[in-house]
Amino acid sequence: IEILRINQGNSGFIKALIKVRDKIRYTRYALFPIQACKDRYKWSYGRKADLKNPKDFDEKLIYVMYNQYKNDERVKRCIDKIEIHNYFRERGYDYLLNEVYATYNTLDEVDWDALPDSFVLKCSTGSGGNVIVLDKNKTSREDAINKLRPYATKQYGKETGGIQYKGIPARFLCERYIGEPDGTPPVDYKIYCCNGVACCIEVIHDRFCDEKHFWYLTDRDYNCVQQYGVGAISDPDKIAADKPKNLKKFIEAAELVSKEFPIVRVDLYNYKDEPVLGEMTFFPMDGVNNTFSREGLDWLGSKIDL
Repeated sequence: IEILRINQGNSGFIKALIKVRDKIRYTRYALFPIQACKDRYKWSYGRKADLKNPKDFDEKLIYVMYNQYKNDERVKRCIDKIEIHNYFRERGYDYLLNEVYATYNTLDEVDWDALPDSFVLKCSTGSGGNVIVLDKNKTSREDAINKLRPYATKQYGKETGGIQYKGIPARFLCERYIGEPDGTPPVDYKIYCCNGVACCIEVIHDRFCDEKHFWYLTDRDYNCVQQYGVGAISDPDKIAADKPKNLKKFIEAAELVSKEFPIVRVDLYNYKDEPVLGEMTFFPMDGVNNTFSREGLDWLGSKIDL
């Protein structure tokens, strides 16, 4: 395909050939989902993933997904943004949960008039699928619902080997909006926990605002480890000034909810100086965390005892 593309450009024939290739590839992934992870790992890093003797973070992540998490009902409960509320309440973690106004099996059930003026509508599975409504009186219900419709039928993880989503139906929930009044989302603290220990924190500012977006990596004590990230800022003064005063609460919360799992990323928001759960991510980036440098992948992998 690449040779033909060079000689013929993106002709109709080339596009048709690519569609055939992709259909074959995705059929193969449906039958052998781990192959999707192996392919993506090799494309990203130029080498095969060693899943017999995994060492770096991604190798161990793929290994755990297919050898421990594959049939773990706790994982399935925690990746469902609705069911995780029940899971947390059963374990006494409900103080970490955001307020949920309503849940829906289908988007047609959304009762716009019954909702508060501001809220977030989101799909219960997968990544993305969030609609922020700052003022429902100035927002079209139809537009908001239509943005989420593709997620109602999307089989998340099918093309990337994310088997944890298999069998989980897409539902929808409406929860409290905890960002800024102008629509700026709250700071996102993604805490990577290995064997129940918080190892590093990925901090993301203004995630959906390209002109202001920036992110950085720290260790559990909020020291900059920029060398472990690709594209992370390396301004120690800016990072030190950005350190949340309730960092201890964040670390304690992440370690509490992650203690049953060898690998999980606990995503938290800072709301009124208290940690609020965003989600628990058991297969971040579908096993290819190329925002980490090679040094970072090896370092984080060394923290995981299989």
